Amino acid sequence: PALDFQVVTPRLSIDRRFNEGWYGYASLARGARSGGINTLPGLDPEEQGYEPEYNWTTELGLRYAGAGPVASWSTVLYYIDWSNTQITSVATTPGVNSLITRNTNDVQQVQQVVLLALTMMISAPILAIGGVIMAYRQDGPLTAILLVILPVMAVFIAIVMRRAIPMF
Repeated sequence: PALDFQVVTPRLSIDRRFNEGWYGYASLARGARSGGINTLPGLDPEEQGYEPEYNWTTELGLRYAGAGPVASWSTVLYYIDWSNTQITSVATTPGVNSLITRNTNDVQQVQQVVLLALTMMISAPILAIGGVIMAYRQDGPLTAILLVILPVMAVFIAIVMRRAIPMF
């Protein structure tokens, strides 16, 4: 089913320079997030759609910009009045909560693997090349040993990864 949401989101702002260096402002704005339909299969009918969400945001601020020991200073006060909040409770449909937990855990696992892989792919070659250069500067025969051991280690790591990756 198609849903149609239309809303006007006005904003009123007032700025005032009190004197040299002091500046104040106030803002009042209405925000909205459209409603929608949750297409997750098996949801209870009352959890399949959700209404638009609205808020009124009030912002008051005071800034100082001048010379001396305190070059600048600012403070801001925000107040947000939410109405018709879309998520007010945990889903009651059986299995949805565990689905959310599993998806969140899967995303975190993928993030950790990508971070680790990128870290290794970037830093390992740089460290290996730097190590060989430093070894060559210290002792030539030591460099020959490293040039033999490094490819052996690379093959060993490739074998271990080939066996370990399918387990995850």
